[in-house]
Amino acid sequence: RNGGCGAASFFVLIYFVLLFTLIGVSSFLQKSPTVDEPVHLAAGYSYLKWGDFRANPEHPPLAKLWAALPLLAFDISDPRPSRPHWDSITENSEPVVTVDFARDLLFVDNNGETLFFYAKLQMIALAALLGALIYAWGKKLFGFEAGIAALALFAFDPNILGHSQIVHTDMPFALLFFLSVCCFWRLSEQANWRNLLLTSLFFGLAAVTKYSYVAILLAWFALGLVKVFSREPLISAFTNSRAIHSRLGKTILLSGGLTSALAAAYFIIWAAYRFRFYAIDGGLRPLHMEWVMPAENSLLHSLANFVYEHHLFPEAWIYGQLYVLKFLNRTAYLLGEISPDGFWSYFPVAFMVKTPLPTLMLLGVSLWMVVRGRISRTSGLFLFTPAAVYFLSAVWARKKLG
Repeated sequence: RNGGCGAASFFVLIYFVLLFTLIGVSSFLQKSPTVDEPVHLAAGYSYLKWGDFRANPEHPPLAKLWAALPLLAFDISDPRPSRPHWDSITENSEPVVTVDFARDLLFVDNNGETLFFYAKLQMIALAALLGALIYAWGKKLFGFEAGIAALALFAFDPNILGHSQIVHTDMPFALLFFLSVCCFWRLSEQANWRNLLLTSLFFGLAAVTKYSYVAILLAWFALGLVKVFSREPLISAFTNSRAIHSRLGKTILLSGGLTSALAAAYFIIWAAYRFRFYAIDGGLRPLHMEWVMPAENSLLHSLANFVYEHHLFPEAWIYGQLYVLKFLNRTAYLLGEISPDGFWSYFPVAFMVKTPLPTLMLLGVSLWMVVRGRISRTSGLFLFTPAAVYFLSAVWARKKLG
């Protein structure tokens, strides 16, 4: 029976990967890149090829590096010697200069259609991997049929199909958020070296993918509370296997996992920027830090200055974090109205409008089954809590885009 189930899983995943890739490729071949994609791809190429992190420091580098990886196989014409836009990035704080550089690199001097074809394949590969992991996790928790259902909901969701082909941070971060939560879940069941290392690794990679990585810590905190106050023991298997029942013991073990993840993230952040403080090698042309430095909050300004002056994080990383804080409050549009501070109802409305009705119905049924005890409440809490934490964080934040 196990052999038959393994063969069925193999064919399910092969069919999913082929169909998902076919839909994604046939879709992006009919569309031009979105407004952000050229900047992300050009920035990723500049990181890989020239070791220069001046372009697009508003976002961490990992997703851009991954998308640009196939471009190294091409003989790409370098626009920097003949045009001023590259040097102007450090002379002008406006992101539009990077847009001009990306246009020159990808569309004027080179074949953008070919370059984006391979870059978008990189993103589809990550989305397909996420789908396979969702199938495996659903199958592990509730059986083969549940894995099939979860995979189908993922594979044919219009939001997933739309974002899986875009060169951006969203789908890579979704993958790493999922992996981070799953590994933390396993760590909270059995604390061993393997689960600790994987939890730390995936959190570190998430931290260099999207600045929303803080939501993972919030999700972990909520999941940790569920585990600490549950009656289920935490198995410690670093040396001898033993069950930890006390709340204090569970708290100490999970806090150790959090500390390990933060340490790994700090190392991976430096590694992503080649263990170099300055975005531009040599530090002769620093980034426009004064443009993103907080002016109203004196405490935050002092903290940012301290971190920068003591080189506690890479320059581009500091710039990106401050950029997010500076533009956290943006003008938003919803249902015919415009607000300078955003709408608390923005993401609830977007979720209800953009999520297929069968998915909403199944979500409601599954919540009812958890409440009624038809599904393990611990499993239900561990499944719903991370999504709820991320969603509520988005509702609370003032940044309403997309």
